[in-house]
Amino acid sequence: MKAFGVGCFHFSIKDNLDKEITVQEYIDEIIKTLKNLTTASEVTISFDEDIKDEKIDTSPPNPKIRDGEHCYPSITFLNLTYKIYIPFRIQAELINLPEKYLDTGTENFKITVRHEWYGPVSYIECLSATKDTLPSTAVQVVREFLTKELQKVDTFLEYDFLGPSPFHADFYLNESDTAIEDASFTLNETKTRGYNTLKFSYSPHKFKSEDKALEELQETLADELSFFYQLNKDTNFSLKKWEEIQNTTYSILEYQEKTNKKNIIKRVIEKPKLFQKAFKDIGLFKGHLIFMKGQIARNYASIYKSGKSETYLQDYIDQEISEHPQYPLNETSELITYFDQKNSKTIELLTILSAGILGGIVGSTITTAFGS
Repeated sequence: MKAFGVGCFHFSIKDNLDKEITVQEYIDEIIKTLKNLTTASEVTISFDEDIKDEKIDTSPPNPKIRDGEHCYPSITFLNLTYKIYIPFRIQAELINLPEKYLDTGTENFKITVRHEWYGPVSYIECLSATKDTLPSTAVQVVREFLTKELQKVDTFLEYDFLGPSPFHADFYLNESDTAIEDASFTLNETKTRGYNTLKFSYSPHKFKSEDKALEELQETLADELSFFYQLNKDTNFSLKKWEEIQNTTYSILEYQEKTNKKNIIKRVIEKPKLFQKAFKDIGLFKGHLIFMKGQIARNYASIYKSGKSETYLQDYIDQEISEHPQYPLNETSELITYFDQKNSKTIELLTILSAGILGGIVGSTITTAFGS
């Protein structure tokens, strides 16, 4: 039996790297960094070597997938595998759980990172798994372990990830007792309040070994999973942009509530800048959401309507799409417009008042001069 969980891990580049590097240098740094971890072993990596001499721009800020940015650098056909040994005691400490409740069932894990069309996908396999193994916990353990350990290594790499939750399912692979005719695998899904259980079966007549069957299954799932994490990343990016709009709106409201006359000039100068920023950001955000909606529809059709490959995770993709937040952009825009109009009237009144005062001063000066 094989048991694995799914996450989205990546080696991003720190912002303090002050030199240009090649793709090969980036790959070499991954290998060196992992080999510097005393509990890592059997590091292997493959990629499109035709691009090994291409330059990677490392000028900060470098994108981080946890911030909703794209995977950078994205290496064509990258396939990285390595093993990690993590004692049960350390596992329990990493996820703040009493050791007796730990359910990974092993101290040895195999990590596979693939760079797919939609982004990186990571498989965390629990080696020598038992029927009680919950590999979704292993995703959390490995993530926390590598995040902590990489901070101790002298490297320009930074451990990056989407989440912090893993994909909400535990994956298992077993040899089938009956023949499987049409597809490479059959799926038996059990839904629970926690993580669902996805039990895949394969025909021993189609694969030379269980390892080969696992490799084929992970390759089959890769498109759907990378699309799932792209949706997750898009959500993070949109939330980040929405927070910026909210912060600007709150700043406008704070200025509206201030009554100190000493700040009146500052308010008159600063508020128009905030209104301009708010309207600009809302416009750009609306454009982003329209573009994203079209992109999601195209990618969805490519996976589920082309009929090019077997698919198993459509329900999870549908749920992720349905849970994308709806943003009250029109309502926010109307609120800002209301205060902008009030602000414009205030400026108009101040202009008239200033002109009247200035006119009075000039008139008084002229009268005094000629009267003398």
